[in-house]
Amino acid sequence: MKEETILKNEWINRYDLTAVTQSKYYKIVGCFAIGFELMKIRGKIQPYFVIYPLWLEDVKECFGFSFLYHCIEDTKGLNYSLSISKMLEKKEEIFQNAEIYLNLDLKKTYIRIVFLKLSIHILKKDILCYLIKVPLLK
Repeated sequence: MKEETILKNEWINRYDLTAVTQSKYYKIVGCFAIGFELMKIRGKIQPYFVIYPLWLEDVKECFGFSFLYHCIEDTKGLNYSLSISKMLEKKEEIFQNAEIYLNLDLKKTYIRIVFLKLSIHILKKDILCYLIKVPLLK
């Protein structure tokens, strides 16, 4: 099995997601599609936590912009940027950092509490991500 397929299966099985593409995995929760996207930048993979609204006119419009697009960071606060094989080696660390950093369990359905915790956590970190990391003004 190709490494890309193994990596995809790790993400979708860990969080009970549906693979829309080889690198985009979501779960519909209420009026949101939440999940992870693996973006390839300069030959390296960066995992992002994403939330898309589903209340717009059509699917293309819903996925045209994200409600939240946040790069998963390591314990030093740096974005992961790894080859597929390195990402497979460090998958447990990446999953733990995603869950700890975002204070999220996608297998649970109490999304209002998750959004509240996520919002509070982002504000505490002074970080708001929409496609790129943008520090909040103080």
